[in-house]
Parts: sequence; C-alpha cells; structure tokens
Amino acid sequence: MKRQQFKKIYASSFVDWWNRIVNDKGILAGMKHCTLPEKILFEPGFVLLCNFYLKDMDKNVMENAHYIAGLLAQVKNEKNDKLFAEQLAQRRKDGSNDLLISEVRFRRLMGCKNLKELYPFMRRIIAQLNNELNIQSFCEDLLVWQYPEWTRKKWALKYYTNTID
Repeated sequence: MKRQQFKKIYASSFVDWWNRIVNDKGILAGMKHCTLPEKILFEPGFVLLCNFYLKDMDKNVMENAHYIAGLLAQVKNEKNDKLFAEQLAQRRKDGSNDLLISEVRFRRLMGCKNLKELYPFMRRIIAQLNNELNIQSFCEDLLVWQYPEWTRKKWALKYYTNTID
C-alpha cells in the first residue's frame, strides 16, 4: 500500500471514531483525564476504537493508536480550513502578531522521535489551538511520525512558510 493510501485509510478510521464519540461526555471525560497515554488502553472509548474501527489494522497503527486516540479526545471541534501543519503557524488573535505556537516550542516538537515523546507537547499545542484542528490532517501526520522525512519536513515547510510576515 502506498504511503498516501495508508495515511488516508487509517486516518479516516480515527476521524470516524472521533465523530462517534465527540458528543459522548462520559467516554471523553475518561480519556481526557489520562495524562499518561498508557492509561488510555483501559478506557471504553479506546476499546470501541479497536473493536470497531481498527480491526485488521497494521501492527504499527495498533502500537500507536492509544497516543492518537488520547490526543483526539482533547479535540472539541474539527476545523478543516487549513492543514494541521499550517494551523501550527497561526498568529494570536489579540493583535500582537505573535505566533500561537512559538518557534521554540515548534523546534521541541520537531525533536520528538516517537509518539510517546510527542504526546505531552501535543496535548499543550491542542489546547493552544483552542481544541480545534484538522483531524484528518493531524491523524495522517501522526500515523507516519516515525518517518521524519515525511512528516517533519512537511511541518517545517508549512510552519516557516506561513510564519513569514
């Protein structure tokens, strides 16, 4: 399966799952309070994801699914006007012209080697984005995070291209 197909197919499963649980306050509450991603493995929302949306999935997807699910539980609204990488380069709305995600934070994010390292940074970033993001784009990128030449290169190009005044 080609990389683009892989990303779109598996990311769509996460998007469908998120659409199903986004209004279920009980499921979301349990997952939101899991500061350690390993605790997500025991949440009913994650069980639902595995049993109905990720059956017969790639081993790599299954090994990282709880990180993506835990991060998606933080999202309140889907915002599809920009790719997730472009959303990282948004300016504050207070008129200060400062970036919502500073270059220092962005560089730390880019230094994460796997989803376990990325998880705490991404929880903060999702909050900074008002818990609104392009879920499809976000999932596609996280699914291939371990291949830096794919995701990190794209994020850097989108971030720095969109931060130029």
